[in-house]
Amino acid sequence: MKILKRNNCKLIQLTLLISIFLIAPAWAQIEEIIVTAERRSEGIQDVPLSISAFSSDAMEKKQIDVTKDIAFHVPNLLAYTLTAGGDAVQVHMRGVSVQNGGMMTSETPVGFYEDDIYRGRMAAINTQLTDIERVEVLRGPQATLYGRNTISGAVKIISRTPGDEAWKNLSIGYGNYETSLITASLGGPIEEGSLSGSIALAYGDRGEGYFDNTTGGHPGEYDRHAFRGKLHWYENDRVDIVASVFSSGGKNDGFNAVPYGPDFDPPTLPTGEPLAGFYCACSAHQSTGDSDHSGGTLHVTVDLDTGATLKSITAITDLDDHFSFDLNGGAFQAAPGFVLTGIQGFTLTSNGESDQFSQEFQLSGKAKDDQLDWIVGLYYMEEEGSQSFSGGMGGDPFFTEHTTFKTDSVAFFTQFTYQMSDNLSLTAGARYTEDDKEYTNQCISFFMCVGPLTVALDESFTETTPKFSLEYQWKENVMVYAIVASGFQAGGFQTLCIANMNCAGNIYDPQTVWNYEIGIKSDLLDNTLRVNASTFVAKYEDIQQTIITGNAYPQGNVGEVDVDGIELEMTWAASENLSLFATLGLMDSDYGKVAANSPVYATGADTLPSTPDYSFNAGFDYAWNVQHPFYNDLEVFLGANLFKTDDYFSEATNALLIPGYSLVNAYVGVRPLDGRWQISLRGKNITDEEYFVSGIAGAGTNIRTTEPPAEYMLTAKFNF
Repeated sequence: MKILKRNNCKLIQLTLLISIFLIAPAWAQIEEIIVTAERRSEGIQDVPLSISAFSSDAMEKKQIDVTKDIAFHVPNLLAYTLTAGGDAVQVHMRGVSVQNGGMMTSETPVGFYEDDIYRGRMAAINTQLTDIERVEVLRGPQATLYGRNTISGAVKIISRTPGDEAWKNLSIGYGNYETSLITASLGGPIEEGSLSGSIALAYGDRGEGYFDNTTGGHPGEYDRHAFRGKLHWYENDRVDIVASVFSSGGKNDGFNAVPYGPDFDPPTLPTGEPLAGFYCACSAHQSTGDSDHSGGTLHVTVDLDTGATLKSITAITDLDDHFSFDLNGGAFQAAPGFVLTGIQGFTLTSNGESDQFSQEFQLSGKAKDDQLDWIVGLYYMEEEGSQSFSGGMGGDPFFTEHTTFKTDSVAFFTQFTYQMSDNLSLTAGARYTEDDKEYTNQCISFFMCVGPLTVALDESFTETTPKFSLEYQWKENVMVYAIVASGFQAGGFQTLCIANMNCAGNIYDPQTVWNYEIGIKSDLLDNTLRVNASTFVAKYEDIQQTIITGNAYPQGNVGEVDVDGIELEMTWAASENLSLFATLGLMDSDYGKVAANSPVYATGADTLPSTPDYSFNAGFDYAWNVQHPFYNDLEVFLGANLFKTDDYFSEATNALLIPGYSLVNAYVGVRPLDGRWQISLRGKNITDEEYFVSGIAGAGTNIRTTEPPAEYMLTAKFNF
């Protein structure tokens, strides 16, 4: 992978070769998606940054059902469930990640936004997606326009806003493991030309899990829901108001760890095989997960007499989250090479809550005969919450730990894009951020504690993050760009110190990055072939990682890390009926100056976790018309895609290697040309690949996080 640094200059040559030598018949053109990545509406090919976008139709074809599914279709993005219930995810982009997303003080370096509202809690982000207009994934630091915890990128989920066009739809699906999914949406004008509304809901249920259990049963069941209601007022041409409420969450069988052996202690870790089967949740303890996430938003847009536009975005959210699981996976090492299963190991239980309020103002417009696009803004967020842990062996708690936290974040930002000529434009921006954080950690009881012990801390973190980019329209449908951008994520406090008060009192520092990137966007062969590519070098300082040390799982600063990579996205409308697509991500990471007090220094690790050398996705969509004696003008459609990733480490110390895996998804269906109904059969992991995505090895445990075997669902959808 070191060759990446020497051959980055060949990236544009590769793109040109593809356009010159790939010749095939083509009649259809690629649909253009309008995005708001730079806080204004633009075609995706006009945005000078690395961005992937998916319309609602594309999400259905690619089977993007819940939030984590997005990652399969974006270069150098990984997302998967973790040890905090079925609705929590780990997110990794361009080498930066958070491994303890279920902890209330933990913040992801990939910012998630739903309708431009920051969603900071990974414990409830993996929700059922319903009535979504599009998804945008911005790669690289987004410190100017988004700012909060977007040091490696941002994911924007945009729901459909009602207008004068009415719609009604309903879908009912049933699959293996007694899985059902019902979604419904309706919207349209309440008063023509002035007021409209919409309601969308989804309910999913799995009646039988895919895990086996030594005590009987099949863990892995869940029920989840999602609801959104919107009102849109637009009677006045100058004022536009959108108000919405939402609720999502559900209950599940939590995280079911699969124990590996033959040993739980070094030096044999992390070798071994599943102790009782690849899908055996061996614990006598029934894992649980339960989360509820709700809130409301208000978007007000006002066109001023000066020609500028003022936007106000207000939001309140509330989260309640519970999880409980066996950190040993129901195994206990009685002697070297002899591990008992089917017991209750070290059980960890968490109850957390968080309340968030945010307010953002944006003022934007044009100047100098529309040659200059400008935006200035102010952002404020207040979050307050708590999390309580208890844990112990055999059902008896060894400790209880209670943490509280409060964050006040203020930011001022501006960005200008100046059209220097017909083909060349320059963008410059900056953001000033100040995060004030407070934290307490109290050990209520533990066999090592002498009475309650408390740590109380507060700290402020400030940073200014600039961005510069050049965009050159080389040809009518070919644009090249270069970006130099910085990113910042505040430091913070620990969670799950398991009564280790030295851990609780340890504040970790902010992490920063300078990202250097060049890219090309091209629509070729009469707009039937789209080739977008970029190459980047990201230089991180004081990078934050979670590292298992003794009986604690603290967050800490490792040191300096360089990550470089290449990203390629291709879509080819080969004919009116056939579309082909592919994505490729290449990455290489090197620890530079590592902190001498970090466990990474002691182990000699040299690769960031969840940073595979390569990952790719390739597939097709095909449809054709058929004549039926009872129903004219039917369309049969089918598609499939292959996702593959190389090996990667799950921990910063490189203690546990996750083998690469390959997944095949496919679908087939039929519908009339007017689209009033459709019936489809969809499958995920149809080759029944056995794979796991993360694990914990050390500190008395050796477990893996497995993902589901083959999943199928037959769905009927109706558009009224």
